[in-house]
Amino acid sequence: MNVDVLRERRRAAINVKAVIIVLIVVVLVLAGGAIGYKMRKRILADQAKEQGRALLADGKYRQGVSKLRYYLTKYPDDAEVLQEWADASLHVRPTDATH
Repeated sequence: MNVDVLRERRRAAINVKAVIIVLIVVVLVLAGGAIGYKMRKRILADQAKEQGRALLADGKYRQGVSKLRYYLTKYPDDAEVLQEWADASLHVRPTDATH
C-alpha cells in the first residue's frame, strides 16, 4: 500500500512539471507572436510613410496621400506626418468623401 502512495505522488510531481513546462512554452510562443506583430506593424507603416513621401516628392499627391493615410491609421499621433498629409491633401481634388 505504501508503494502505491509513492507512485501516485511521483506521477503528480511529473504532471506538475509537465504543466509548468507547457505553460512556459505557451507564454514564450505568445510573446514571440506579439513581438512579431508589433515589428511587422512598424515595418509596414514605415514603408508606407517612405513611399508616401517619395510619391509626394514626385508630385503624385493622390497616391502619396493614400500611403500617408495608411501610416496615420497605425500612428495617428505623429504630428509631422499628419502635417505632411494635410498639406498634400490640399493638392488633391476630392472625388469622394475620403478627403
